[in-house]
Amino acid sequence: MKFLFSLVLLVSLQVSAASVDWSGIYRFELHDISQPSLDDSGKNAKSYGIHFMSVRPQIIVSDGISLMTRLDFLSNKSPDYANSQIGQTWGGSDYGKSFTGSGGVNNTTRSQQINTNVKIRELYLKVEEEYGSFLLGRTPFEFGLGMTHNAGTGMFDHWFDTRDLLAYKFNVGNISFMPMISRSYDRGPGTGDMNQEQLIEIVYDNKDAGAKIGVLIERKNASESVVSDGVNSSWAAALNNGTAPLVSGGFQYERTSFLLGRKWDTFSFQVEAGFEKGNTGYAKAVGDPIDLNGYGIAAELDFTPKNTKWSHSVWWGIASGDNPSSTKFEGYQFDRNYDVAMLLFNHRLGQLDFNRTDVIKNNLLSSDNTYDDEAISNATYLSYRFNYDWKEKWKWSGALIYAQLMDKVTSASDMKKDLGLELDIRLTYKPRENIEWVNEIGVLAPGQAFKNGSANLENQGTYGFSSKAAISF
Repeated sequence: MKFLFSLVLLVSLQVSAASVDWSGIYRFELHDISQPSLDDSGKNAKSYGIHFMSVRPQIIVSDGISLMTRLDFLSNKSPDYANSQIGQTWGGSDYGKSFTGSGGVNNTTRSQQINTNVKIRELYLKVEEEYGSFLLGRTPFEFGLGMTHNAGTGMFDHWFDTRDLLAYKFNVGNISFMPMISRSYDRGPGTGDMNQEQLIEIVYDNKDAGAKIGVLIERKNASESVVSDGVNSSWAAALNNGTAPLVSGGFQYERTSFLLGRKWDTFSFQVEAGFEKGNTGYAKAVGDPIDLNGYGIAAELDFTPKNTKWSHSVWWGIASGDNPSSTKFEGYQFDRNYDVAMLLFNHRLGQLDFNRTDVIKNNLLSSDNTYDDEAISNATYLSYRFNYDWKEKWKWSGALIYAQLMDKVTSASDMKKDLGLELDIRLTYKPRENIEWVNEIGVLAPGQAFKNGSANLENQGTYGFSSKAAISF
């Protein structure tokens, strides 16, 4: 019914003199991970298929005035992944419902797949003028390398950032200046419980010289809430080593992100850095507040020699981790679209939350019953990457990644910090510009960090395979 209403709305707009431009993507993926828990019992493998389609109609009302929309089909039905673009499991699922008598569901004998709703992910007004543009509504949001804010526009991106915002982007030569006001949550008109942000983005982008410099300043405020239910509750226990903290006030923080990039004929680099500080609104004890104080840096160096089919890259990054013995929370999480490896920082690995990312995911789910919902945090990594244009439509690429933890899981732990070494090999086939088929194998030799010191947890080697195809239009 929702889809029918949306379709009727779009058609009626088109008939009444507005035009509609369409773009979108459909993709299908198969993933197989041998033992994400790093336990060689053989009982914890995971294998799944997912498919997904997203359509972006642009309703052109008149010159310079457009309504930008995005509709997602086959979205994931799990509440843990409802606000992602992972897609629906191949075969569908209604998550535990079974035959219960008259009117129930019998998953064994049914003759049709379970229906899903179409989700409206974006809907905003864009007014373009000579020296700038005006934005109002639910818009995609990205900055720099996508290390912290990532709109998820890549072929196989499973996550996305949106904001309900009001913004005006001023363009003067190579410089853009965009002040924004956004609201990520509002319980209702009568309570005043809300998360509100003020942002300023300044970017210098000289494409002729290949130089780019940017800064994004964010300030967020959230109303005081309770641990069990409220605008500032989802990550409460994760801030305090799994124990529910005390409520001490509202949430306030500042994050400043910097971008620096330069491009030459055969070499280019980009660096993004983010620094955050603030008050979480929680306390370990009375008079002992949990403050934020984290940072993250990602650097990409690309070497593209002339007259050769080879190109090379070196990626390095660091994301601060929470020191369990301090009163602050020092963890910094990269966006989950920012992947440096097929397994590390992409799929949950081991038997503990070594990366301390429970602040952004459900820690009750086991590693063999989750999609790729891990992120770079509490770690530093170094990666060598290569690309080889094998044939006109075929490309080999690969990556060698080494990583270490920044902080231990608990203050009393005698664990090592070595996360291990991973090798990824990828073969990409592009028969047409808008069609891509990717096959990838990843092999991980886990480090001693996964043993958690004297706890002596399993850290057996693991591997994964994925095959995924996408069509854009």
